Order: sequence, then C-alpha cells, then structure tokens
Amino acid sequence: MITPGTHSIVGRASFVFADDMETLYPVQHKQGRRHLRSLVVDDDHTVLSVVARMLAKLGYHGVETAQKKPEAMTKLTQGPYDLLVTDLEMPDMNGYHLTQKIKNEMEDTKVIIMTGHAKHECQEMIVTRWVDGWLFKPFGLMELRDMLQHLGLHEHENPAYARAYRAPAIALP
Repeated sequence: MITPGTHSIVGRASFVFADDMETLYPVQHKQGRRHLRSLVVDDDHTVLSVVARMLAKLGYHGVETAQKKPEAMTKLTQGPYDLLVTDLEMPDMNGYHLTQKIKNEMEDTKVIIMTGHAKHECQEMIVTRWVDGWLFKPFGLMELRDMLQHLGLHEHENPAYARAYRAPAIALP
C-alpha cells in the first residue's frame, strides 16, 4: 500500500534527457480527457508495481505492465504506446535492445530507461537516439513527473497531476 508522507525506498535520483525531444500529442478520448497508452517493463514485481502506481498518481490511467519478455512482446504487438518505461537489465531481455526495437517500429513512442547503474556506466547508450530519458535508481515521484513533463507527456487537466507537485515520495510497504 502506498502511504503518503513516509520516506521512500524508491527515493531521490538524478536523470538525463536525450537530445532529440519532440512533443507528443496524446490521444483524445470520449470525455475530452487525454489518456496516454503506457507500458512499464521490469522483472522486479515491486519496482513494476511502484512505477505503475507513480504513473497512476500522476494521472495516467490504464497503465499496462509486463514482467517477462513474452508478455512485453505480446503487448507491444497490440498497437503503439505513447510511453514505454523499462528497466535496463532483466534476466530474459535487455531494456536497451527493447528500446531499439520499439523506436524502429514506433518512433513516436517516448522511451524512459530505469537503471541501478551509475550515469557514467551508461554514457555510450545515453548519447544515442534510442532513449528519450533516463531515470537512475533510486528515483521518486517528482523525478518521474519532471521527466514526463520534459518529454511533453503530462496531463494538465488531471487534478492528481497538480497535487503531485506537492506530494511526498511514494513508499513501499
């Protein structure tokens, strides 16, 4: 359960933006609200759950998740996503190689890689066109919100988004 006001295991982090940032125009749905189609991929169920909850807190509804390669690949064949958030290293797939596949097939999809590696260890990958942004673990709600805002993927009209500016970090049970 997410408990507001507690310190976060996810914590604080730094992040890096890729050079080529184009604004994405999210799909308009029936009630005029913008909903982005997003997928979070990570082999760690806890990280997967926390990041999906962070996105929900920021106003992203219907966030999809995948923990294993076959599940991720099946979901990716069901149409384009506006946002892919993936771990860099997983037992059955490499998040960086996944982003290359996505960008080749769905170039408008914004891709964020999460990693526990230090920034200098990822320097060669950071300068490529395959990834739109990097989040270095541990990271918190504010870092994710800032990254999404930088990528043009925020939902202005959602009250949860406005509250996120003053919301405490998310805590794991």
